[in-house]
Amino acid sequence: MMTKDLLIFVLPIVFSGYFLIKNKFIGCLFIVLGCFMGISDYTCHKLLGSNIDLFTLLRIDGDMIAMSPYVLKKLFFRILLLTLITILIILIKLDLVSLENVMRYFKLVYSSLKKFYSNVYDFVKKIEQINYKVKTIAVIPILIVVFNFTPTGNAWCKIIRDGAEYIKYSAMSADELFQNLGTENKYVYDEKIEAKPGKNIVIIYCESLENGYFDSKLFSGVTPLMNKLIENGELFSYKNYENCVGSGWTIGALYSTQTSLPCFFGTDGNAIFNRVKDCKLVSYAKVLKSAGYNNLFLSSAKLDFAGTGNMMNMLGYDIKDFKQFNVPFSKTGWGVHDKDLFEQAKIEYDKLMKQQKPFNLTLLTVDTHFTKGVPDERLTNIVSKQFSMDKIEYSVNSLDYLINDFYQYIKKQPNFENTEIIILGDHPLMGNEDNTPAIKQLKKSKRNITLLSSKKSQIYEVNDKLRYYDIPNFVLDVAEVSNNAVFSKELFKNMSPKKVKNEGSLFTHLNLKLTN
Repeated sequence: MMTKDLLIFVLPIVFSGYFLIKNKFIGCLFIVLGCFMGISDYTCHKLLGSNIDLFTLLRIDGDMIAMSPYVLKKLFFRILLLTLITILIILIKLDLVSLENVMRYFKLVYSSLKKFYSNVYDFVKKIEQINYKVKTIAVIPILIVVFNFTPTGNAWCKIIRDGAEYIKYSAMSADELFQNLGTENKYVYDEKIEAKPGKNIVIIYCESLENGYFDSKLFSGVTPLMNKLIENGELFSYKNYENCVGSGWTIGALYSTQTSLPCFFGTDGNAIFNRVKDCKLVSYAKVLKSAGYNNLFLSSAKLDFAGTGNMMNMLGYDIKDFKQFNVPFSKTGWGVHDKDLFEQAKIEYDKLMKQQKPFNLTLLTVDTHFTKGVPDERLTNIVSKQFSMDKIEYSVNSLDYLINDFYQYIKKQPNFENTEIIILGDHPLMGNEDNTPAIKQLKKSKRNITLLSSKKSQIYEVNDKLRYYDIPNFVLDVAEVSNNAVFSKELFKNMSPKKVKNEGSLFTHLNLKLTN
């Protein structure tokens, strides 16, 4: 369906550029534009499984492509082929290559195309005889049709509208942007945050961890240890934690769950975090810091990837790169395996406990990344024999073991009753059924993100529908930290995925104003 839509969208634009537009430069521009829009949308579908929008378009860069080296390999040759065809069409349009010679070559290779060539050639001659004004007028209804009656065309129309709004809101101050977003309460900037300490908190962000993995009917034996903790009442599962626009990738999820704002930064993208000088944003880590907490962030992935380390530092964390780990580690394309992360986390947990100050230890895993995970062969004797290393279930089963092992370690430490643990997925598993087979099973249930807590929240019920803008309050509530911070749920009228989507440009400029 996606391929048909792209063909219906791209071919008329290329057709108009080659046959109907007399000016060669403008005609070539149409050809390039049509192919660019088609390839961009195709890439977005293959990476994220959805139509392109302004914020995704601005993120199709090295960071996004790096998220899926396996998908990139499959995309590369297809995009290369489309690019070569586009170049060939432009060369013909500019009379640098003879159409007859090109067609003659194909005729020799594929004799079956002889009749087709003759029809195309006759059609070109007929087109050339049409009056220039008639051809120009013909372009207009073609463009109206492809931009209004195809999903790809509608997506690009929305991009144009969003771009116009993006320019409009550039001149507004942060307070004006808050007003335009419909604030019900005044935003409390970070320097005015007041908070009192509660319990220590350990937060584990798990790459692409969904609720579907916990369903034994869909994935038998993938998460037996965490399931047991849930059954024993040691962990509480909030099964209606949904993905929402503005947080569908790792950096976006970290930012949005910390601040309650969608991770929209326009043309700055993730690069903004590499050059922020002044940050007025409030995050739950900053609230904890105001209450006297030590905040430490550890990750299996490289902290220089997409500005992750700088962003977490900006949000109130001390950060430690895997190069600073005190344990032997096994390198991967992303950084190190999750096993090494949890071994280092035990060391850091002990250090933080000895400081006799409240603390927030936050971890970010990576081995369950799409398409097939990043399997750690050191765990072959621990992972269930039913899972082979070429499937993501192996890595999810590994994560299940590592989380339980870390939980049991903390449980044995003094003062365990003063520590709470939150485990949450960062976003749903990316990719599609072709390159990520586990998605076929995950689609059989509602694709909500994992959210587990060692303590029941006092402000949310386990069946409540939650999204990233609920997480700051959820964390602070579980940690029993009283504070005066105001996050999106209390800040804006009718905070919802629809509001985030419809007012994306306002949120973009608000983020930029708060992180200049």
